[in-house]
Amino acid sequence: MNIGEALKQYRTNAGLTQKEFTQNILSPAHYSKIERNLHEISANDLLKLLNQNKIGYSDFFSSLDQNSANNQDEKLSEKLLSAYYDRDLNKAKEIYTQINTSNDNLFKLQAQLILNTLQSGRHKFPKNKDKIIQKVFSGNHWLNDSNKIRILATFIEVLDPLDLPFFLNQIYQKYQNNLDKQTLKIQESVASFCINYLYSASQNKNIGSTNKAIQLLTELTECPELGIDKILGYYYHCYFTAQKEQLEIIITILKKSNLSKILDILPQ
Repeated sequence: MNIGEALKQYRTNAGLTQKEFTQNILSPAHYSKIERNLHEISANDLLKLLNQNKIGYSDFFSSLDQNSANNQDEKLSEKLLSAYYDRDLNKAKEIYTQINTSNDNLFKLQAQLILNTLQSGRHKFPKNKDKIIQKVFSGNHWLNDSNKIRILATFIEVLDPLDLPFFLNQIYQKYQNNLDKQTLKIQESVASFCINYLYSASQNKNIGSTNKAIQLLTELTECPELGIDKILGYYYHCYFTAQKEQLEIIITILKKSNLSKILDILPQ
């Protein structure tokens, strides 16, 4: 949990709107971006908010400290995903050893699936795939969890292609017309899912609903962290509508920007 998420939790628990919570300290528009982790808050403004809403400093910062283990897990998860995308089995094994000491059993299952997928090959189904899918995606709560959406995005290639539109429709129904109001982590995870979904659709003619994935990518916030995702969304729009000249322009830009790894995983 970061500062923005912690502030949002205190605000919603108090039943206050963003305007009521900030009053004259920050504009609601600026504060909204802080809650979504799109802007940082100065120490001075943070202390003013805590004082005005009678939130104890120790209570607030303790709530951040309680999540230090989760933050460490998140960093390890990002490193493991990076090793997965780089197809670096040795690095994945090294990170998996660290993850195995975590108290989060779901996190360990995720790590095991990544490792097994690297060992068995991208297009083979690891033995524990169904177990993880059942644990992670039971009910609709996973739609509010950026880590679970990212897990789904990572393992699109080992899921049954016929199941993918079901997951996309759930994400689409949840976030259409409000994706830009979500935290940066949610937006990044949804973008990851959509891009991987579109790649799978380009390789498998049985996967439809590409327009929904492309639409979600257009709804991402206009910020540097999400810029490449929006570009890739346009790339896939051009790909599926056979706009070859536009595709060549985007390919040239990616080449000149030294984004060869991205080019390697794009259909051309």
